[in-house]
Amino acid sequence: MRGCRVGAVHTDPAAELLAAELLFPRPLGRGEAVVTSTRSSSSAPVR
Repeated sequence: MRGCRVGAVHTDPAAELLAAELLFPRPLGRGEAVVTSTRSSSSAPVR
């Protein structure tokens, strides 16, 4: 993860969902954007 760090993570295995809070180094101003880079992988079987 670049440009931020992971905060709270919530999962719902039944719905096959994962949500993660992204924490930036400082609060963003109105209209401001942050570029991040992520990579994810899963060992769950493909249906």
